[in-house]
Amino acid sequence: MSSAERYVARLKPGSTADLMRSIEDRLADYALSDDAGCGELLKKAMRYARAEWPAMKRVLESGDVEVSNNISEQSVRKLKMDLRNAGNIGSESSAVDNAFMYSVIESCKHNEIDPGKYISYLLGELKTAHEGEDLTALLPCYCSL
Repeated sequence: MSSAERYVARLKPGSTADLMRSIEDRLADYALSDDAGCGELLKKAMRYARAEWPAMKRVLESGDVEVSNNISEQSVRKLKMDLRNAGNIGSESSAVDNAFMYSVIESCKHNEIDPGKYISYLLGELKTAHEGEDLTALLPCYCSL
C-alpha cells in the first residue's frame, strides 16, 4: 500500500481511527475516575499512556508513519538470539568487538552486500589508508560491491 492509500484506510469507519478514538475515550474515563481501585503499576502505565497519547495519534496524520516496529524488531531478532545463546562473551573488550562485527555484518545485509566480500574489500582498502584520511566512502551504505 502506498502512504496515501494507508492514510485513507486508517481513517475509514471501523478502522484505526475508530479504534484509537475508543482508546482515547477509555483513557479520558480513567482520568476522570481519579485512579480509583488501581494498583501502582496500572496507575503508572495509565499515566504513561495519557502522556504519550498525543504522539500516538500522529499515526492518523500521515500514511508514512508505521503503526508498529515489527520491521525493526524482526531485523534484530537473529542478533538478539545469537547474543542470548552466546551467554557470557568473556570480557567487556570482546563484547565491544563482537557488537562492532555484528553491526558491520547487519549493515552489509541491509545494503544487500555479501559480508565476506565487504570485509575483504575493507581490509584491502585499510592497508593503504593514511592517518586522518576520510574513510566514510568505505561504509557499507556508500560501498558498491
